[in-house]
Amino acid sequence: TDFCPPDRMTRSFGWVRINLMRIVIGIESYLPNISGVTIFTKRLATYLAESGHRVWIITTSPFGWAYEEKDPANFFIYRLKGWRNPFRKDLRISSLRNKAEVSRLVEELKPDLIHAQDHGVIAHALLQAAKKNSIPVIAHHHYSMEFVLSYFKKVRFLHIFIRALVIHSAH
Repeated sequence: TDFCPPDRMTRSFGWVRINLMRIVIGIESYLPNISGVTIFTKRLATYLAESGHRVWIITTSPFGWAYEEKDPANFFIYRLKGWRNPFRKDLRISSLRNKAEVSRLVEELKPDLIHAQDHGVIAHALLQAAKKNSIPVIAHHHYSMEFVLSYFKKVRFLHIFIRALVIHSAH
């Protein structure tokens, strides 16, 4: 299928020949959710795909069930099963239950590079799969602690524990 990786590809630019890469981008929430991170991710995937690289975004499904789709910009989106976010009703979240599916996708896609866009469950699963398969990783940090804590306004007494969890998960 289109979702499976092709053989190694190259592209020529005049006398320069480059190897094209298979790149997996992991992000907890993607379009149709609008945020700076989702817009950045869309632009990055579009640019990479237009440059000839094979790109897959792994994210959470906005509907709850898992499915895959092809973006008109010629990259692929694999949406994992998502659960209702108890703090934001318009946003679904991933779960540790998706870890095995992320690992399976990495084994199937055989990426040359993994790009983690946040510190969510999907990124953690991708980092573990990258380590297991010796795949290089690029990681971005797009949000602040205040953004994370904004989801937990009603439980301020937990903020110290949430801070510790987020800081620990980044290492």
